[in-house]
Amino acid sequence: MTFKVAVASTDNENINEHFGKAKRFLIYKIKDDGSYEFLETRENNPPCINGKHDENSMMDSVNSIQDVSVLLALNLGPGAIDALLSKEIKPYATSFTIKKALEEIIVLEKELHQA
Repeated sequence: MTFKVAVASTDNENINEHFGKAKRFLIYKIKDDGSYEFLETRENNPPCINGKHDENSMMDSVNSIQDVSVLLALNLGPGAIDALLSKEIKPYATSFTIKKALEEIIVLEKELHQA
């Protein structure tokens, strides 16, 4: 059950950034034993600026995290959801702390794989 999670955060503690406005993604690895570790920060060119959406930039954002299985963001629009799902990335909108959200994703993914 090893997989990667991308997190949209401005403070490294909370999921507090909209996918389209994220200037960076924190990448975590979920391990088979249910633990997780921080791997890296990936810089991003936000596709949503001043209320305008750039489709090419959105795909660039999605492609920059195409090796992850899950995205955690404060919010995201339907176009972003479709783009993420096309790359088999599960998007989740939440305002949890990163720690709490990762713990919840570990439980959820474990349940999904047992079903």
